[in-house]
Amino acid sequence: MALVTFNKKDLESLIGKKLTESDYKDKLIMMGVPLERYTDTEVDLEIFPNRPDMLSVEGFARAAQGFLGIKTKSPEYEVKRGNFVVNVDQKLLGLRGCAGFAVVKDLKFTGESIAAFMQLQEKLATTIGRKRKKASIGTYDLSDLRFPVKLTTISKITKFIPLGGTQEQTAEQVLKTHPKGQEYGHLIEKWLEYPAYLDGRGRVMSLLPVINSEFSKITTSTKNMLIEVTGTDWKAVREMLNIIVCALAERGAKIYEVKTVYPSEKVIRMPDLRPRKMKFDINYANKLLDLD
Repeated sequence: MALVTFNKKDLESLIGKKLTESDYKDKLIMMGVPLERYTDTEVDLEIFPNRPDMLSVEGFARAAQGFLGIKTKSPEYEVKRGNFVVNVDQKLLGLRGCAGFAVVKDLKFTGESIAAFMQLQEKLATTIGRKRKKASIGTYDLSDLRFPVKLTTISKITKFIPLGGTQEQTAEQVLKTHPKGQEYGHLIEKWLEYPAYLDGRGRVMSLLPVINSEFSKITTSTKNMLIEVTGTDWKAVREMLNIIVCALAERGAKIYEVKTVYPSEKVIRMPDLRPRKMKFDINYANKLLDLD
């Protein structure tokens, strides 16, 4: 399970209803979400692995709307056609070559919403992403980014300014001295070259799956953003990407597809938010609920 902290004012705004203390303590827990802490401004909730969509405050609000009868229709999200291209290098195939992307525009970040967004990224990378081993997330301000983007490798002596830094460091130095490098560097330290994203100008966007570059960092001023989820497992990549873009769409952002081109000329377009059908065995459900 994962513990998340939601701002009550933000959550209730997304739900569209002012909730009482009783709503939190008696009703919402019936969604299968234990309430760990309740204050005047925040709630801490335990989210079970089978509902990763509720790791976001937007996803939890969407589920609560259905549970409380506020909105019962399944949401639909429009994915607009875009002219954004990412090329994947042959070097990454079979290593860390599962990559999904989306461009999100018309963002209206506040201090509260960007904090919730950062929490969502961390929780997804820790749970579905298995502490970034299976998949990691990168977000980039589009204002100074140039396409096509390339997923490739860089030498250990390639220099860039890591997120939050002021001076250039080599990729190898980042792994050894930066807090994120010390935490996640073991995932790539044995590679002869390190996986990375480069923008159309050849600038290092991120050292995967460790840290992004400073030049494209996300702030409350960011209006348009590129999101990437990269790893070793396609299911994890797709699920994490979809959860993120749907959360942003709940706040009015617009979603655009990105075309990923592989060496074999295979092309993948993401995100794919089309509804899927699932088989439901009524007899089995009744048996589990003891309603036979």
